[in-house]
Amino acid sequence: MVNTIWRSVNPKIENIVVLFISFISIILSGISPDITLFGMVVFPIPILLLYLKVDKIKFSIFSGLMVLASLVVNGFWGTFSCCVGTILVGIVAAEAIKRGKNGVAIVKALTLTIMIAVSIIGFVFLIKTGESLNKLLDDAQKSYEQRIDSMAQLYRDNNMSEDIVKQLLQYKSQFDINEVVNQLPYIVAFSSLIMATITYLLMRMVLSEASIKLPQKAGFGYFYFSNLYGAFLIGIFSIGIIFKSFKFQIGDVISYGAMSILMYSLILNAYATIYYFLKKKFNFNGALILAILVLSSFLVGNVTVAIAGFAEMMLNFRHLDPHSLRKVKKEH
Repeated sequence: MVNTIWRSVNPKIENIVVLFISFISIILSGISPDITLFGMVVFPIPILLLYLKVDKIKFSIFSGLMVLASLVVNGFWGTFSCCVGTILVGIVAAEAIKRGKNGVAIVKALTLTIMIAVSIIGFVFLIKTGESLNKLLDDAQKSYEQRIDSMAQLYRDNNMSEDIVKQLLQYKSQFDINEVVNQLPYIVAFSSLIMATITYLLMRMVLSEASIKLPQKAGFGYFYFSNLYGAFLIGIFSIGIIFKSFKFQIGDVISYGAMSILMYSLILNAYATIYYFLKKKFNFNGALILAILVLSSFLVGNVTVAIAGFAEMMLNFRHLDPHSLRKVKKEH
């Protein structure tokens, strides 16, 4: 347990403050799905502090009371969302700190947890509204087309160039909501990574004066994807292909989403590897490495970079992956 978080505050008052802020966070995060989703960056931090401050029995009691209070204020669905999006994320972060995980491991754990939470909350939203995914997509498509038509009419009323109007109408004809849906898994994954990184940075700020060993800082060069992660995504992609062969619409989303996430994960893995070797082996400063990475992103195609990331994931050049196939071969 953490005896003190803020040195300038009396420990007893500190306990009350942490508990009070945790209650407020739970109540606020359950008001609506939007608040739950955007609040995942901030609301789990009080839960993290509470988990670190008290033993598990007290935490369970306090959590139960907070859930009951949320049930009264927000009802079942709001409470369910805040449990998944706030309490779960806070517990995962706290457990990672207790187990002495470094910054990269914590960000990865938070990213996965937030991705799962977002997916569950989205599924709950569909159940709560009672609308099918197809109907929501059709409504979104019609809403977009109506906005384009309104803008085109507004331009005509204000005697704007007809070329601009034609360009708008061209956007309307080219827009396909299904393409957006296919990108959703990647969007969720990338957004979750950003949210997890922000949460981690805020967490370090809050715990900077705490009587606990902070997570070891690990730079971007230590960010890696295990080959187990790659195998998992390839498996998901295969499942999507199977669904697609049976004419299930969700097959496109699953296969395209898994491949998009894998592709950009490999790109990130490649850039992290470049950063690692330039920093560790050649002692380049951060600004110069950043300039090299930015320049590489313009000069080298994504497929080439992804192949490099795949090679690192399989061959474990940085010796960071404990599940590396290369390591297993050496041991045998």
